[in-house]
Amino acid sequence: MRNIVNCIICGKEGKVFFDLGDYHVRGCNDCQLQWVEETFEEKVLEDFDYYWAKDFFLQNEELLCTYARTELENLKKFLFPTPHSPLSTPYSWLDLGCGFAYLISEGQKDGFKVTGVEANEGIVNLIKEREPLNIIHSLINEVNFPEHSFDLVTLYDVLEHLLDPRETISKVSGWIKPKGFLAIEVPDGNSLFRKIAIFQFRLTFGKWKVLMRSAFHKHPGGHRYAFTEFSLSKLLNQFGFETIAAEKVMMPFKLHLNEVIKDYSGVRKIVYIVFLVFFYYLSQFLGMEHRLKIYARKT
Repeated sequence: MRNIVNCIICGKEGKVFFDLGDYHVRGCNDCQLQWVEETFEEKVLEDFDYYWAKDFFLQNEELLCTYARTELENLKKFLFPTPHSPLSTPYSWLDLGCGFAYLISEGQKDGFKVTGVEANEGIVNLIKEREPLNIIHSLINEVNFPEHSFDLVTLYDVLEHLLDPRETISKVSGWIKPKGFLAIEVPDGNSLFRKIAIFQFRLTFGKWKVLMRSAFHKHPGGHRYAFTEFSLSKLLNQFGFETIAAEKVMMPFKLHLNEVIKDYSGVRKIVYIVFLVFFYYLSQFLGMEHRLKIYARKT
């Protein structure tokens, strides 16, 4: 498979921004987009256990379900801004890269007609053992649906992992009904963490790559793209979507804390907790949260 040299939004050749040794990060200043140049065969995702923290998800299931309920209520406020009975008729919802499907599980309880797509067969089997949800085991680039099948499509923590987000948005554009909605969440390319990673890399003339390698990954399932509100809105606009709202968010603190410190103990654990608390709230204070959420409507 060829490396990704050109910007997926404007088509221009991207410049090498960061040489990380065994891989490179290119960028397009015009579109405010950065990406990992080197690629892999996406088919490996069906067998590769890219859920490096599967046990973490299962151990924090109650917390994740609570978080999913909060996410659903926020989504409903966006979908149904005026009081009425929005689900008097089935409201079809497709969640691409649904993971453990906590979000659409809550949606089904509220009357949504849900469909999830997940590449990892082991996770799909876990979901089906847990509850009766319509989950399709497939790569996103291989799944297909009839035109205008869904009122809502969600892509939470998905686009940044794909080799070709443009192809996915193109497919989604056809699946969504006219005036239907698309909700996306990705790491924010303008977050405090990424700004510090860039500063660290440049200050050391590329010798200290730790943070930058944490921001961009070469391995399957890793973070390959860094979107900003500008770049993501520009990409969506090319496929007939109008961005109607954008917000910067943080992962719930308790969940974020559990994820970061799970591998540490003793003094090192205490140091990480102190640093995390400072960094977490500083990001919010500066308006440089690490997540970007975009709501768009199909025109």
